[in-house]
Formats: sequence, C-alpha cells, structure tokens
Amino acid sequence: MHIVTFITSLRSPEARKDKRDKPLSTNTLLIIYKALKSILDSAHEWRLIAKNPIDGVSRPKADKKEKKELKSHKKSYTKDDVATVIKELYTAPTVWKLYFLGVLLGGIRRGEMLVVEWPAVVMENGGIYVEKQISFDEEGSSVEDELKTEESEAFVPMPRWFM
Repeated sequence: MHIVTFITSLRSPEARKDKRDKPLSTNTLLIIYKALKSILDSAHEWRLIAKNPIDGVSRPKADKKEKKELKSHKKSYTKDDVATVIKELYTAPTVWKLYFLGVLLGGIRRGEMLVVEWPAVVMENGGIYVEKQISFDEEGSSVEDELKTEESEAFVPMPRWFM
C-alpha cells in the first residue's frame, strides 16, 4: 500500500513543492515505477526481502485528459521535411532506406515496421500487412507481440515506386 500511495501522491498537487507545477507525466511516473521495480526485483532475487512488494501494483497509465493533451501536441512532418529526409536516405544502406521510407509513407509505427517480414509484403496489391509489433516485456527485453488494438491490424497501401 505504501508503493501505491507513493506513486499516487506523485500525481497530486500536495506532492509538489510549488503547487503551480504541473503533475508528473505518466512517462515520468513509469520511469519511477520501473526504477523502483528493478530495485525491489534485485532485493528479492538477492533474498534481502521475502516478497517483492511491487508485485500486483499496476503500472502507471495516462488518463483520458493526458491522452487528449498528448494527441494535441503531435506534429506531422511538412512536405519539405519529408523531402529532406528522403533526400538524405539516398546515402543510407538499403535496409534503413526501406525501413524509414515505410514508416514515413505508411504511417507505420517503428515497432510495427521492425517486425515486418517478407510474407507481410504483398507486391501485387502494393502494400504491407501490419499484424505484429515489437514491444518490451517486464524486464525491458524486446519481444514480438500482438498489436495494441485490433484496429491497428491492417493492410497499408504503399506507393508503387516504394514497392
């Protein structure tokens, strides 16, 4: 209960010295949670504590208000930005050229593009099936995983010149 209270208090105005400061972001809370979990995992592994007290404590998640605020700050590349990136990619190795162009042109998330294999590339239809992603497990290791939402699973049409 102390851990839950501590993490919850980091979002409350009472926890901040200057009450005008914004609450800690979910990403900051997640970093604190992960650091605490790592310390307590080690203490348990080294048999300094009998049970890890963070087991069962939920990872911090963004609330609707924070998600909405994050969406409003997202920025897209301008045509000039994309042209500059594509021009610079001409000197990159082919694998990175294909990766970054796929991300830019298809709006594919980096974790989704990293797991694309040849069976997901459909030359006849001119696109890529996005069916999986690379994410991180509790220990921070990368793992192949299902997509976050069913809506994310899709066929992404790509320009003919890219295919």
